[in-house]
Amino acid sequence: MKLPEVATRMRKIGELIQTNHPVESNELFELASEIKRRSGARAPAASTKVTPELYEEIREFAEANPTMPHQDIAVVFNVNHGRVSEAINGKRV
Repeated sequence: MKLPEVATRMRKIGELIQTNHPVESNELFELASEIKRRSGARAPAASTKVTPELYEEIREFAEANPTMPHQDIAVVFNVNHGRVSEAINGKRV
């Protein structure tokens, strides 16, 4: 069940018990109103934008430093370690 469905169900239960248990039903209504998604605002991107040229630089760097972990290469290029793996394996060019 997804959050909006849970909130709707809580409101329906609140309506059913409102006559006999007004305090509990009010609490259900309050809880249902708390169930909502956060705004769609995202944090600004912190990594470097990946281009085909950057992928090539990462591949060349990784070849020149074969024992260096992907995470360390990622720090050098300010990208996610998954991008390093993609570059090395030739994915997402």
